[in-house]
This record gives sequence, structure tokens and C-alpha cells, in this order.
Amino acid sequence: MTAYFCPHCKAMCTFENAGPGRVWNRRVHSVWGCHNCSGVVYADSAKGTDAWRIVFPQVRSDAPQEYPDDVRENFDEALRSLNASNPRACVVMTRSSMQAATRQLQAKGGNLKEEIDDLADRHVIPESLRQWAHEIRDGGNLVAHPEPGKRVEIADAEELLELAESMFEYLYVVPDQIRRRRDRLSGALETQAE
Repeated sequence: MTAYFCPHCKAMCTFENAGPGRVWNRRVHSVWGCHNCSGVVYADSAKGTDAWRIVFPQVRSDAPQEYPDDVRENFDEALRSLNASNPRACVVMTRSSMQAATRQLQAKGGNLKEEIDDLADRHVIPESLRQWAHEIRDGGNLVAHPEPGKRVEIADAEELLELAESMFEYLYVVPDQIRRRRDRLSGALETQAE
């Protein structure tokens, strides 16, 4: 059997079919057990193919398309690092994705701290996002400049990744949703006027 990424043990593993598959809506649905950790997943494939995918629990591996390319590439790598249980790599790449965002937004400053403050001072981001951004920066600094007795755990990486995701939602996803809505409404108004 092909190896798949297990969302439970965060490793590439083979799975054993834990029960008979069911066909519904031209797809085969099955429950599998991981040979490594015994975690259970729900998988499906198109009927008549071997192209299986793990549906639940879902493993996120791609940043939203609304993110600028540099931000998305760094954020994707942060997700892959988290999925592979590498919290330090995740934190560093989360910090990198944030710095890619500050630079994409043409923040002024000689370092990330100054760039974050510039965005907040110019009201590109609100004060709450300034504080979140500094949390991400501090987490990345802790990995880059380790301090005795301080460790970065999976929970830290997950939290910092979520903070960055919230920031990018505010900066990129919501404005794109507003633009698409306005485009749709103006298109509807033009159609009514004809």
C-alpha cells in the first residue's frame, strides 16, 4: 500500500483498511488504521481508481491563494514543518512569512520590529495585530537565538501559525472577498440596467 501522511503521528505511514469500504456518490469511502500509531482516518477515492486521499482529520498543507506568492511560499513551508512535527522550523517559517508580508506591504525599517511598528503607525494593521506580529517575531527570535531553558513546543508553533493566519486573513483574504462581492454586485447591477 502507498504511504500517506498520518495526521495523528505526523509521519509518512502505511494504513490498514479497518472495515469494508462503502460506495456513495461515485466514490469509495473507507476507514483506515495507521500502522505506526493506530490512529484512525477516514479516506476516499474515486470509484475504480487507487487515488486515495485522507479526508478526516484534515491536514492543511496549502496557504490560501489570496496570499502574495512570497508570503504563501513561506507559510506553506511553515505548514509542512508543523505537519512533520518540527515546531522550531514552523516558527521560523511563520516569522519569515510575516516578514515577507511586511515587505510586500512596503514597511519601512531596518529590522522586522521596525517594519511591524511602521505598518501599525501607518494604520495598515490595527494595534491588536501589531501585538500579534510581535509575538510571532519574538517566537522566531527565540528559535534563531536560543535561550537556556526555553523551548519551542508544538503548541507554540500552532499558536504562532494561527496568529499569522489571522493577520493574513485581515490583510489579504477579507479585502479579496470584499472586492469579489463588489465585482459580483456591480455585475448584477450592470445586467439589470441592460
